[in-house]
Amino acid sequence: MALIEIYRGGSVTATAEIGLDTVYSGQVNGEDKITAVFKSKTPLNLMLRDYITHNGLKYQILKFVDLDITHEYTYGAILEGTSYSLFAKAFNNDAGLGTFTLTGTATQLLTIIVSKINTVDSGWTVGTVFEDGTVKTVEFNNDNCRSALGKLFTAFNLEVYYAVKQINLAKKFELVNDAIPLSYGENNGLYQLSKRTEGDFFTRVVGFGSTRNIPNGYRGGLERLSFSPGYVDIEDAATYGDPIEIEVVFEDV
Repeated sequence: MALIEIYRGGSVTATAEIGLDTVYSGQVNGEDKITAVFKSKTPLNLMLRDYITHNGLKYQILKFVDLDITHEYTYGAILEGTSYSLFAKAFNNDAGLGTFTLTGTATQLLTIIVSKINTVDSGWTVGTVFEDGTVKTVEFNNDNCRSALGKLFTAFNLEVYYAVKQINLAKKFELVNDAIPLSYGENNGLYQLSKRTEGDFFTRVVGFGSTRNIPNGYRGGLERLSFSPGYVDIEDAATYGDPIEIEVVFEDV
């Protein structure tokens, strides 16, 4: 067992024990998460968006899980890496449209994505980008910044890696060995888990209706009905800090 500090708002809010049943799962251009089992001799007041650090990177609690065990003060959680913040921002163009194309180099398109995510989670920067002069046209369709980034590195045949809040695109990715003893994969001593927080966590809905009966010039050229001012926050959104957006299309509206 090892002790790990759990943070909230930059300060330690709890200390818990972790063992081999705390697992890191990471893939190039893919998932970056920790499935954690926290154990304590006293109750822990854990909340969504509390976080731990691993290899200098922040992993936030975005889902809790039920554990098939009876220990009174044992808590299961899915913690997702800083890169998951990119899911929090809908990727629309300057006119507010969710379906559009962009043409440019990898650096140019990455710069646009970074500028969008910085509107809800400041501090993101463009790092080192492999460039060979290639210009691509990439189509986006109701994406968030993370899925938009996926379309970008797929189009240019690149791989993404992160340095805190810096996004880098390279031709080759080398995985560095973990400095913290976390086991890999979901069959290394994990308790049987069942999801308690269903679906993706969000605090803001960017909503669009149908394309029927839209007058010319509607809201600067939007092709679908939209909320005013373009989104609706959940009731306790402010509790969770920066907004986490999800884009939803209601075809029947």
